[in-house]
Amino acid sequence: MTAVETPRVLVVDDRRDNLLTVEAVLRDLPIEIHSVESGEGALKRLLTEDYAVILLDAHMPGMDGFETAALIKQRERSRRVPIVFLTAGDEPRLALRSYELGAVDYLTKPLQPGALRSKVTVFAELWSAHAELRTLNAQLQARTEELDRSNRDLEQFAYVASHDLQEPLRKITGFCGLLRSRYHGKLDDRADQYLDFAIDGATRMSRLITELLAFSRVGRATSAHGNLDSQKLLDAALRNIGTQIDEAGAKVTYDPLPTVLGEPSLLTTVFQNLISNAVKFRSQRPPEIHVGVARVDGLWRFRVRDNGIGVDPEYAEKVFGIFQRLHGSDRYPGTGLGLALCRKIVEHHGGTIWLDIDGGEGTGSAFCFTLPVVDGPHR
Repeated sequence: MTAVETPRVLVVDDRRDNLLTVEAVLRDLPIEIHSVESGEGALKRLLTEDYAVILLDAHMPGMDGFETAALIKQRERSRRVPIVFLTAGDEPRLALRSYELGAVDYLTKPLQPGALRSKVTVFAELWSAHAELRTLNAQLQARTEELDRSNRDLEQFAYVASHDLQEPLRKITGFCGLLRSRYHGKLDDRADQYLDFAIDGATRMSRLITELLAFSRVGRATSAHGNLDSQKLLDAALRNIGTQIDEAGAKVTYDPLPTVLGEPSLLTTVFQNLISNAVKFRSQRPPEIHVGVARVDGLWRFRVRDNGIGVDPEYAEKVFGIFQRLHGSDRYPGTGLGLALCRKIVEHHGGTIWLDIDGGEGTGSAFCFTLPVVDGPHR
C-alpha cells in the first residue's frame, strides 16, 4: 500500500469554545485538525495547505462564512475543497445560499457528534483515496519516463553498435575474398573450406546487423505517415524479392488492395518479409501465395496465405520473438528477425499481427495484420 499524508481538516469559527467542541468530537479520527478563528485566517492557511474538507462557520464578524467561501472557490488551489457550513439555525435561505456558493453540505448548531464524525470521515477517506491515486499516477509517470529513456538509450546503442560493427566486417569479408581469389586451389582443400566458412559467417553477420539496425530505427528514424496505395507497396516488395520468387517457381496472387496510412518503406518491408517467408518455408509443391484483404471494425485486415510447411500452433507467439527460429539456419537461412520486425512495424502503425491458426504442419500458414482504414473508396 502506498503511504499518503494524513488528511487535514480546517475548522473555521470565531468562537474558541466552538473550535474546542469540534476538536473534541473529531480528536480520535485519523485526521489532522487545523483551527482558525476568522475567514482571513482560513484564506491564509489555504495559500500553503491542502485540506480534505473545510468546516466553516456561516456567521462571523467581519468576513463572514459566505464571503470566505466565495473567495475560497475563486482560488485555483482551493476551489475544489469541499465546504461544510456550520449554521446556528436550520433556515432554508441559509441552506440555499450555502449550496449556491458551492458548499457540499451544512450542519446546524448545536452539532450532533455522530453526524459531524460521519461527514468528516467520508471526506477524509475520499481525500486519502485521491491522494493515493495521485501518488500512484506520479510513480507511473516516472516509471514511464524512465522506460522511455531506457528504450531510447537501447535504440541508440543498437544503432551505434550496428553501424560501427559494419566497418570491421567489411574488412574481414574483403580480405577473406582477396585470400580466396588469390590462393584458391594453391592451399589444401581444408584451407579453401575455412575461407568459405569465414566469408559466409561474415556475410551472415553483416545481414544480421543490417536487420538489427532496421529494427532499432522503426519509429525513431523514419518518415512521416501518409496515404499509400498498398498495391504499390506490394509491387515494390515483389520486385525486391523477384529473384527468390522466380527461382522457387512461386505464384503470388492478391485481392484489389486499399489505400492505407503509413510509411512506405516500412510497410513494403512487412509485405516483403511475409512473402519471402512463404517462399522460403515451402513444401515439395511450388509455392502458392495469396494476399487477401477485408474491412473489419474500422480496420483493413490483410492475410498472407501460403501452401508451405506451415507453423505448429504451439509456436504462434514464439515466431514473433527476436532471433527466434523454428528451423536450423543450415536448412532455412535467415536471421530470425523478420517477423519481429514485421510486428514492430505494424504496431508502430497502430495495428496488430498474428498467425492465423487454421491447420498444423504441412497445411500451409496464414499471417494476418491490420492497418487503420483511410476514408475513401476501396479500389
